[in-house]
Amino acid sequence: MSQSYTPEFKKKIVRLHIEEGRTYKSITAEYGVSKASISKWCAEFSEECHTKAQQNPDAPNDLELMKENLRLRKELEEAKKENLFLKKSSGILRKGNRLEAYRFIDQYHETFGIRWLLRRLKIYPNAYYNYRKHRKADYHAH
Repeated sequence: MSQSYTPEFKKKIVRLHIEEGRTYKSITAEYGVSKASISKWCAEFSEECHTKAQQNPDAPNDLELMKENLRLRKELEEAKKENLFLKKSSGILRKGNRLEAYRFIDQYHETFGIRWLLRRLKIYPNAYYNYRKHRKADYHAH
């Protein structure tokens, strides 16, 4: 027997996916709604917004507003991350010491992510991973 959901609940689920960027998997785990239902509701919402936009081109489009909100949230999160990085790495960037940069990556890789740090510090991934490999080999040699 299929379960019926209120339009408000469906809109909430669609908003979580489109506006907040939540994955189908996380929404399914939290609300017990199937991936197929979420996908269907998102498609219906998109079609509804498209129809409304054709009928009244000057009215704000909910779908576009949700997508813009998500984009701005991601942009803000990236700016916050960049700001935190600049605060924590100012000494590393001034010194230009590669070994210090590698140690900084080791210390903050969980906060920022290794690839993200490598791009910001302009370090090639293979250089960093060679450092890690040799550091481990040196540790086991002693």
